[in-house]
Amino acid sequence: MGYPEQKWEQVLDWVSTAPLEDANRRWFKRAFFSGAEEVSCDQQGRIRIPQGLLKHANISEEVVIIGVSDFIEVWDAPAWDKWLEQSMKNYEEMAEKLIQSATSGKEGPDEAATST
Repeated sequence: MGYPEQKWEQVLDWVSTAPLEDANRRWFKRAFFSGAEEVSCDQQGRIRIPQGLLKHANISEEVVIIGVSDFIEVWDAPAWDKWLEQSMKNYEEMAEKLIQSATSGKEGPDEAATST
């Protein structure tokens, strides 16, 4: 994952405030922060992905960069293709649940007009 600086500060606040009493939270913090590295753009606007992160993500040659709202994910291209193929099987079901969750209890003008 890659975050712009302002978003990274928000992520730091969120992760840092998780209580340490829970072993799962300690494990997550340890894993999350141990791989974090600050990077910057070169003069041509490119970002060099550190070798350790390339290894962690199993990136060999070709990458896919995915915009995920307010951060990016960098994937090994074959791994992304595999994940996408497997995930598309559940896409409609996930979309339906998200839409239902987002619209539950909210009536738009069409629903209100038909219910009178």
